Amino acid sequence: MQSSFFDGFKLRSNFGLDLAQQKRREYYGSMTTLRYGRADYARKADESRIGILWDNILSYDKTFGKHSYNGTFVVSYQQQKTNGFFASGEGFPGEELEDWNLNSATQNILIGSDYEKWTLGSLLGRFQYGYANKYLLNFSFRADGSSVLADGSSVLADGNKWGYFPAVSAAWVINEEEFFDSKIVNSLKLRGSYGVVGNSAIAPYSTLANTMQATYNFGEKTYYGYKLGGLVNKELGWEYSGTYNFGLDFGLWSNRLSGTLEFYKTATTDLLMKRSLPDFSGSESPGSSGVGSSPASVFQNIGSTSNTGFEAMVTSNNIVRDNFSWSTTLNFYTNREKIVSLLTDEDMVGNKWFIGSPIGVFYDYDKLGIWQSEEKDAAAVYQRKPGDPKLRDVNNDGVIDADHDRVVLGQTSPKFGGFIRNSFTYRGFNLAIALEGKFGHLVESSMLGGNIFYDGTRWGPQALAGNYWTPDNPSGEYPYLNRAVEQRANLFGIRKAGYINVQEISLGYSFSEKVGPFKTLNLYGRARNPFYLYKQDKDLDPQSPNFDYSAYRVFVLGLNLTL
Repeated sequence: MQSSFFDGFKLRSNFGLDLAQQKRREYYGSMTTLRYGRADYARKADESRIGILWDNILSYDKTFGKHSYNGTFVVSYQQQKTNGFFASGEGFPGEELEDWNLNSATQNILIGSDYEKWTLGSLLGRFQYGYANKYLLNFSFRADGSSVLADGSSVLADGNKWGYFPAVSAAWVINEEEFFDSKIVNSLKLRGSYGVVGNSAIAPYSTLANTMQATYNFGEKTYYGYKLGGLVNKELGWEYSGTYNFGLDFGLWSNRLSGTLEFYKTATTDLLMKRSLPDFSGSESPGSSGVGSSPASVFQNIGSTSNTGFEAMVTSNNIVRDNFSWSTTLNFYTNREKIVSLLTDEDMVGNKWFIGSPIGVFYDYDKLGIWQSEEKDAAAVYQRKPGDPKLRDVNNDGVIDADHDRVVLGQTSPKFGGFIRNSFTYRGFNLAIALEGKFGHLVESSMLGGNIFYDGTRWGPQALAGNYWTPDNPSGEYPYLNRAVEQRANLFGIRKAGYINVQEISLGYSFSEKVGPFKTLNLYGRARNPFYLYKQDKDLDPQSPNFDYSAYRVFVLGLNLTL
């Protein structure tokens, strides 16, 4: 709904309603691959969600001579409620009932329910000014209040519910200046900005001390009770990220070649992360199913990080003819992320957070290879034999232990990457080929590491076949099979993940004239992620490393027509 009143003012109101209902049924017979001879299993779950979004936008737009003004004020309200339940069990009297009679389960009967509500209120003001289409200024200020719940508590601690986020930007359109006169450069704009954004994206009730179900024995009977399931953090607040951005937009030879060069630096403070706590904290965290527990943790504002990066995007119209054209779009980016400070200005090893390193890293032993037959005496120093993994002794004390010999092996996010798309047209034909590449990061594949059992009790991946160490095959990448010694199997799943992927190939033909009763007719075929041109590690799919199948591939044949 939109209305105008007074000269230059407009008021618009948007209201959105999101309703969702999800029902799920599961049944696995005792002889299915999931149960593998164990008792059959059934589960039912039902979840409903209702969300509302209400925006009210007041805007002002006016031009006086060479001066242009634009102002916007927004009031926004957003709320979402979710509730659901589930029930599951094992060991049914007859498999033909599947999940239709859950109360007949004889083992591991579980019943659970949940409720969640969050709310976000926002105020936004923005003012834009332009002079002669060559000097542009923009100021904005935003305030967000996060998740005031029905009982008066909040996701963020009392006193920290509201976050305030200013931003300012300016641009100079150089080609609009009178002194600018170039036969090559037809457009040139220099711009810069600074802005603050916030993050409160944690689950509702995360700052509240909760409880979890516990069992205890009294004599021969089992009783149920509750114990502390989490610690409260009354100082938890917003995470703030301030970004400086400088860019240059250009067009050459009547935009035959155009693009953008971008440099940015982001400083994030009060980093909002879940911190692992030592066992003596006296609390645990509920398991993902609401049953069982995991090591204790608590959300905290743990420190600050820095991200520095560069991005370039260039579009080139290489050939432009009546019947043939060829254009190329190229994008390249690089990013350097590091932790600047932590709570005590010391590394938090339990969380794998290290000052000077990215947030997401692999921290483990450094695998140097396999002990060889001629290294028998050196391997014995570490209670190992030829055929066992060789790990780096970081402090050279003759002992491999977790406290002194683990190192940062690499990061989980790419250091740099790129994208290139070439588009061709010839008469009615059109062809597009897009490539994507990412480099400088590691992934972990449990299929190639932790899920391998070297005693022959479980399957091994194809990569293991003929590629394990024996006295006659000393170049094998995997340890000697059928040996009881601890093999550190997970280390063999940490792999370099760089790749160049064919992201898309599309080919189409459009008829230039009417075909029978059809005014327009277009035939096309498209392939998404059909294959890799290059992978740093030949044994895994870098985009889907933890499964025994590749990342999705889509092949489409289509027909567009107009009567």
